[in-house]
Formats: sequence, C-alpha cells, structure tokens
Amino acid sequence: VTKLHQYEYKLDVWPNGVDSFWLENQTTNVDVDEISNRILFVGRFNNNKNLISVYDSLLSLRSKGFNYNLTLVGGSADEFNLLTGDISNDLEWIQIFPKLDKEALINLYRSSLCLVVPSINETFGLVYIEALSQSCPVVYSRGQAIDGFFESDLCVVVSPLSIPDIENAIIKLSSLQHSFNCSLDQFDWDNVGLLVNSKVSSCLKKS
Repeated sequence: VTKLHQYEYKLDVWPNGVDSFWLENQTTNVDVDEISNRILFVGRFNNNKNLISVYDSLLSLRSKGFNYNLTLVGGSADEFNLLTGDISNDLEWIQIFPKLDKEALINLYRSSLCLVVPSINETFGLVYIEALSQSCPVVYSRGQAIDGFFESDLCVVVSPLSIPDIENAIIKLSSLQHSFNCSLDQFDWDNVGLLVNSKVSSCLKKS
C-alpha cells in the first residue's frame, strides 16, 4: 500500500457498475418504523466472506442483552452448520435463504438494521452498493470492498477478525437515522463506460 501511495498521481480507481434496478429504485430515507432489529448478511457462505465472525458477533451481542436477529442470504442451512459447527437447528433468531430475487432483497435492505459482510478479501462487493441504494447502513472490512469511496455515517469499517470491532459497528449503526444522500452515479454502468472510454482515449492520444 505504501508503494502505491508513491504513485497515486498516476493511478485511477474505476468502480464496477451496479444493476440499474438499484439506482432506479434508490431511496434516500427509510421510515424508522419500517426498520427491524435484523442484521443482514448477503453473500456466499464461505470462509472468505467471514460469516463465522458475523455469527460470533451476534452470539456475543445477544449474550449481553441485545435482541438482534440475523438474516442470511446466499446459502443453505447445511453450509451454515458446516462453517459454524452449530448443528442444533433450533436457533429461532436466525433466518437462512438461498439466493433471492431483487424484489425480495430490496425489502430486506430497507427493513434491516444494517448489512454486515466483513470479508477477508473483497475486490469490490456489489451488495454494499445495493444496500446503500436503499439507505441500509453497511459494515465492511478495512482496505477492502468500498473502503474509501464514501464519507458517511452509514458506512463503518472494521477489522474483519475482530469481534469487538464488528459488535461496536452494529451498536453504533443501531442509533442512526437511515438516510443516505451520497451520489451513486459513479456506479451507473453508463457512467462507468463513459469514464473508461475517456481514459482509454486519453491514453491513446498520449502514446
């Protein structure tokens, strides 16, 4: 990272685009009455997505009296049990869904307390942009995903293997109004295409 900073003046960071559905249905403010105590995870159930840290954080918070529920999207109960070692199948505070369509997912984003996906390695992560488009706060790993793209109270960076870090992020977001006013225009595929075309054309003219 230090070496990259030495050449920062030569670097451009181009984000991926997001499905136009999320931008066309963007909401900048969610009624507090619509928000539940649900913590949301959307992604593959594997070690890199770090679902185990999300689960351990919720276990710890619940043991301290916080009545959070956990909704997992993107895998199966068997995959969850394989990761966590919890084969009791009687955790009423956990919901597990396979992949959901966009209409179902948008309702989860709008009604969840926050999205928590503290991946070990994440090149970008479209789920964070999907969540923010619905004013759903996001928790992600330092130096990964969308770190550095936004200055917003709804974006909280954590150390992915620190349970206290994740716990504190969830508690912090619990007290915030769900209002996200940052522009997402840079994630519109049309704008991404224009940017890439402009940069490539500029490079060709210099060569």
